[in-house]
Amino acid sequence: SPQAPLPPFAPALLAPALPEAGSPSNASLSTVGVSCADGGVVLSFSEPVLPAPGVGTLNSSHLEVAADGEVGEERVSLISLGDAGDRFGLILEPPPAGGETLTVKIPALTLVGLSGGFFPAETLTHSLVDCTPPEIVAAAVVGAEGF
Repeated sequence: SPQAPLPPFAPALLAPALPEAGSPSNASLSTVGVSCADGGVVLSFSEPVLPAPGVGTLNSSHLEVAADGEVGEERVSLISLGDAGDRFGLILEPPPAGGETLTVKIPALTLVGLSGGFFPAETLTHSLVDCTPPEIVAAAVVGAEGF
């Protein structure tokens, strides 16, 4: 027998997954224990997240990211850290020199938590660590008798 077509997506379909009062989904930024290879800063969610239906695959375009006020989606990559879907590294190009303030805005109705429903609009800020590669600025040549 033929299967009935799936109903079109509607926010009402997610109503059973909306968070209970007093337990909204949330996000945070951290640099503690984070390597520069992982971007130097981690965006963590209180639960695994997916982009809202119709938004595409989760990437940096779902966030508004600025370092010291400079907005630049083109300088940010989002990488998943592990398989849980709740931790992501933000890789900035060029790497932060340290001390910049990173601002990440999560627009409303962009991300969906697997158990809590839509993430609310949220703005996060955090000071960045120095992830610039080391450079040799000066070198001294010592003669054979100096060894």
